[in-house]
Amino acid sequence: MGVLTGAGQLGIAFALGIVQLTGVSADTTVNQWPAQLVWVGWFAAHAAVAGTVVTARLARRH
Repeated sequence: MGVLTGAGQLGIAFALGIVQLTGVSADTTVNQWPAQLVWVGWFAAHAAVAGTVVTARLARRH
């Protein structure tokens, strides 16, 4: 569940232009790499929490 959540969040962020996987940014004077790492870390943390919550709820049902 965490992997699916993370992939969905990363896909949405890529579609909105928050995360750019190409390495080419619109503004070449600013290093975008630290901001990209923060966003990817943020999505990974939320995916882990969401995966844990969903898995716990599914485990309680069964």
